[in-house]
Amino acid sequence: MFPEKKIPPKGFCNTPWLLGEIHSYMKNIYHMGREVFWPKNSIVVSPGNPFDALYLLLDGMIGIYGVHKDDSRYPLWIMCPGNLLGENALLCRRPSVRYIETLEDCRAVAFSPELMFGKIIPQYPEIGLAVMENMAVKAFIISRRELEFNLPLTVRIAMFIYICTFEHESITAPVAFLTVDRIMSTFHIKKNTACLIVNKLVRAGIVRFEDSRIVVQDRARLEGLAFVS
Repeated sequence: MFPEKKIPPKGFCNTPWLLGEIHSYMKNIYHMGREVFWPKNSIVVSPGNPFDALYLLLDGMIGIYGVHKDDSRYPLWIMCPGNLLGENALLCRRPSVRYIETLEDCRAVAFSPELMFGKIIPQYPEIGLAVMENMAVKAFIISRRELEFNLPLTVRIAMFIYICTFEHESITAPVAFLTVDRIMSTFHIKKNTACLIVNKLVRAGIVRFEDSRIVVQDRARLEGLAFVS
């Protein structure tokens, strides 16, 4: 009934990834909720709209996007199976301030506020704790990501290349899909802008191209650009 925790696919490599775990007590309440399905590229919720339930993601991946003042979007994090969605709306009763979009076909179980507060949390208080912990993790991610997006674009891209190449090397092979096109789609920038910045890193000897892939050539200098400057 429940899928195993999986590695994010190579089609989208924004960080951080929230790799959840479906605990035994979540399996105990599965039958109480209603199963929902969202096709790939569906908008689950947009800014100003409320969540109607707490969702447990069973399969697929969901991207969370912040919104600039000019209404352009920027990626904040990715949610994978085992993650909870909508806990802030459930506890704070506030509309969403983010775009939430499916990156794959997704399957989830929805639990209404009445069900959560009236039956599930009184019976399984550890679920209430899991909801609060999930909110705390996301609050940390938001503060980190918002800070990143105030940095110059060159620094943000250097940080992105570094994280994709080194921070997740134990679970996937990001170099295989780290390209100019991937940078374009992640940062929502034009190709000439992405090429100018990557070529600047190439000329500096920090990265190089292997076919269309971007490969780190000088890790120390990349780390200095991304995290020291």
